[in-house]
Amino acid sequence: MSLRASVWPASGDPARRHPSCSDDEHAIGTVAGWRWRGRGRSVRVVSFPLSLMKLYEGARTDSGCVVTVDGRELPMRNDLRNHSPAGAEWGYGGSGPAQLALALLADATGDDEVAQCHYQRFKRDVVAGLERDRFLITQAEIRCWIAAVLSEQDPC
Repeated sequence: MSLRASVWPASGDPARRHPSCSDDEHAIGTVAGWRWRGRGRSVRVVSFPLSLMKLYEGARTDSGCVVTVDGRELPMRNDLRNHSPAGAEWGYGGSGPAQLALALLADATGDDEVAQCHYQRFKRDVVAGLERDRFLITQAEIRCWIAAVLSEQDPC
């Protein structure tokens, strides 16, 4: 499953609605706020206001890789698992991308157990495919990915 998500805000205004969303989905309000489409299925995830959505940004600099959440350094969560003391990496499968996957999932979900159960798959599905020089991903996209994974299997 690759993360090529389209994120659309919940809205009663048909002009702001994703064309594939039905009126029923938008009538639910907070339940139908975000849609993620993958493998021919749609998954609905609880929404939250756009102003509260976190933005994760990664960039390569002369001094190495920098990953921020809303402009602040993202903790790499070596306390949960120490794959890469040297820090984050992305764009391939390895120890640095595993550390980043764990940090992103833990921060975006607020659930360390869920993050530890699914970060290796998140690394393969998402982090390994991020553009090498710079990436942007939202908390909503990460939550949509984890919702899709949890809907197809039992938790750890």
